[in-house]
Amino acid sequence: MKQGGGLVALVCLLVVLCSQTQAEIRLVEAITVLEEVVDNETLVLTDIDTTLMESAVSLGWSQWWQHVRQALQRNGLEKATVLPILNPMVGWIMQHIPMKPMESCTAEVVANIQNRGITILALTARHQRAPFCPHFDWVTRKHLRDMGIDFRRSCLPDGIKASDEEFVAWGYHEGVIYTNGQQKGPSLMAFLRHHGYRPSRVVLIDDRLDMLESVEEVLQQEGIPFLGLHYVREEPPFHLAAANVQWHSLLTTGFVPTDEEALAMFAQGPKRSPDFFLECIIEHMKAILLSVHH
Repeated sequence: MKQGGGLVALVCLLVVLCSQTQAEIRLVEAITVLEEVVDNETLVLTDIDTTLMESAVSLGWSQWWQHVRQALQRNGLEKATVLPILNPMVGWIMQHIPMKPMESCTAEVVANIQNRGITILALTARHQRAPFCPHFDWVTRKHLRDMGIDFRRSCLPDGIKASDEEFVAWGYHEGVIYTNGQQKGPSLMAFLRHHGYRPSRVVLIDDRLDMLESVEEVLQQEGIPFLGLHYVREEPPFHLAAANVQWHSLLTTGFVPTDEEALAMFAQGPKRSPDFFLECIIEHMKAILLSVHH
């Protein structure tokens, strides 16, 4: 009995050790690391925002979105009430803000992996059909191609096409898997099961640790080896006043000035609050809502 119990304990220990070696998350500061850790047996996945690219201006940064939501609440504008007005504005912003690659070599790294015949797809929390933009996948395609990135060029396993309109649980278009704001682990597993594809190994590079952990958890449950690269870069300075000027300029003229140009525009004339232009837009929203109710 003791020998049998010892054998069971040894088997359990081996299972635990094997599961521990199947998954790892590393901190990286350069996307070039991705090329070094993949081979032809690897399904390579990459996040998009703040991994491949970011806004070239302060407008559209997460800090700015949070500030706008807080400003709307201070002005008594509830989310549900203001969304019919705000959503078209948000869509206009996402379609027109200039994007830039996180690193000068970002597109080259993706192309090098594609040229090696390795499968590389994007796995993003973006919405394929967003409330503020019904065809946000096309906006995403433009953003990527402006960076020189095209996931349609990727070598794909049998059974997986560049696009699949039948994958309606989340979304998949031109080599980009959309999780629609959900955690990436369940979305990825749904994608793999939908296509009947079980990769030998998965590598994901992402700036969000929670997304990496989500994928790590589901792949460990499936016994699929996983390497997560937690991509961390120093953020450029964020200018609230510049973002508000850029939003006002986009809505009134269709032009998005650079941060430097926006700050120069803000400095002209009398001294004002950084929220001066934001408050102008909020007052405009209030006027629209008032006219609708009357």
